[in-house]
Amino acid sequence: MNIYVVESPFQLLSAIEANYHFKNEKNVLIIRYAPEHLGFKNNEQLRSLKDSIEWTEIIEIETNKSYFHANIKLLKVLKNLQTSLDTVNKVFIGEYRSWYMRQFFNVLNPEQCFLLDDGGQTIAVQKKYLPSGKYHSEKSLKSLIKTILNYSYLLFLIKKISKKRVDIHLFTCFDLIPHNEKQHIVKHSFDYVKKRNTSKMILEKTVYFFGSSMSEINLIKEDDLIQELQKIKLFFEERKIEMIYIPHRRESKTKLHKLSNELNMKLKYFEYPAEIEFTLMEETPEYLASFYSTALHTVSSMIDFKEVIAFELPYEKISPKYREGTREIYENYKKTMKVINLNDTH
Repeated sequence: MNIYVVESPFQLLSAIEANYHFKNEKNVLIIRYAPEHLGFKNNEQLRSLKDSIEWTEIIEIETNKSYFHANIKLLKVLKNLQTSLDTVNKVFIGEYRSWYMRQFFNVLNPEQCFLLDDGGQTIAVQKKYLPSGKYHSEKSLKSLIKTILNYSYLLFLIKKISKKRVDIHLFTCFDLIPHNEKQHIVKHSFDYVKKRNTSKMILEKTVYFFGSSMSEINLIKEDDLIQELQKIKLFFEERKIEMIYIPHRRESKTKLHKLSNELNMKLKYFEYPAEIEFTLMEETPEYLASFYSTALHTVSSMIDFKEVIAFELPYEKISPKYREGTREIYENYKKTMKVINLNDTH
């Protein structure tokens, strides 16, 4: 028996791939929805995706109150599983930072513990937490009190203190290296999603360019970023390729207004994360591009494009504190996609 615990659409996509990968095994899916008034879109996507593949059972946790109430209900489901299951082969969770999800590792004590992808969060967790066995925690009095209350309630439910599991493996679409010889990394390429995407129409001579919040976090000045985007627009125009800009959810309205009015750039707003949008859309572009974005890797793993391009920012225009990290990203990108130096476009 395998148990999957998810709370976001991308986590569910990852769980669906794991279900497909570990064929002929019993798979129970647990979906912890957000309160409807806070996460309607998130919940809507979870409901539309959950039946994409067959599950032995689907347990849905809903609430109209709060996230805390939803998480308490999640612990009650854990209690029921503990008393009804003798052995659990694998437990997959989608959010490592969730104390509640991690208890499925500790209490059920499966043969193997796996972390599912949730965008690029896996990369940070693998680097920052898993090698040391540490959990994500907030250092505040409020957080400490919450942790004490959580453990007290869990002890009340389970009637014992469970050993903390630190032997956590990854089921991921990213090229990651095990942090020690015992860790297993099961890499997938969205084989199940690809199988369902074969009938999509292709928008020829069209590129979707993923935007970013780089200027909003001061990685690069807004004027410099717009100047680089102008070069990219010209790059595609010369090749008679229509460029459609996909705004990042944290991009400022002022900047987007400039792109639309000053650069005459066509904007297409996504309502959901890129991976979900591409799963649902009936037409996909021939090309995919960005400066850098997790979606460049994840979406191109799900769908075949004629070309995937990362445009390299001029390092002298990047804030010094971000420079080395940005350089590492582009060096990694060169292994799987085309990287174009903007200074060499002319």
